[in-house]
Amino acid sequence: MESGGCFVLLCPICSRCNAGGLPIGAVLVKQHVADVMLPGDHGSTFAGNPLVCHAANAVVDVISDPAFLSGVRVGGLSAFRRCHWDHQGRLCWDCQGRP
Repeated sequence: MESGGCFVLLCPICSRCNAGGLPIGAVLVKQHVADVMLPGDHGSTFAGNPLVCHAANAVVDVISDPAFLSGVRVGGLSAFRRCHWDHQGRLCWDCQGRP
């Protein structure tokens, strides 16, 4: 968007992220916007309460662990090897042997 001359000041990155099964929202803002925001300025259906924020922090701890990320890479490569491009250019999952 910025290459087209439109500069984003506030960008919701998920309307309902998963904090270990609990809904939490997330938004990215430019630093000069964050500098003037005070607690309570930004309301949300999925705003983080203390329980949800604690759960979200625990999820971030797990998914940022290098061992976890290594497993994601291995699993992703394995899954990608079972995919192929169809004649219309769509990526398809190879489900041979399944009904």
